[in-house]
Amino acid sequence: MNTQDAWTLIGNIALNDLITWLIVLGVIGGTAYKFLNKLFSWFDEIKSHQAEYSELIEAVKQQNDRFDKIEAALALMRESFKEQKEFNFKQVRNTIVHQCDLALEKGIITPEKKKSLNELYEEYVHVFNGNSYVSSQIARVNQLPILSNHEEEEIE
Repeated sequence: MNTQDAWTLIGNIALNDLITWLIVLGVIGGTAYKFLNKLFSWFDEIKSHQAEYSELIEAVKQQNDRFDKIEAALALMRESFKEQKEFNFKQVRNTIVHQCDLALEKGIITPEKKKSLNELYEEYVHVFNGNSYVSSQIARVNQLPILSNHEEEEIE
């Protein structure tokens, strides 16, 4: 194709048609520009939200790690409390049994010792739900004769 033919072809296009086509192309180009601009700004917005979202996910993971550590510490504490309760149970039980055995061996008991044993036994029952052997020992001690203050001084 020869360049003169192209110019001739362009020259044959009416000015109104040329302006109409330029306007149509301008509208299409402007619309495409606005659409692409909006699309890219939307992508930028999504990126910023993804960054915020990933920060939130990281914060949640860190918080979950803290909760896991707290949960592990609580499990250790529960186990420790369980062991402590078992130890306290045995210690209180042995104290009551030992004091009852001493009183039963003597065959008498002071009012203070009886009161102290009964209070300890009530706590034992309240906290540890008691035990039939200890209950029977306390029942036997409660049937012992009570030593008066005068008799107490003579025995010591």
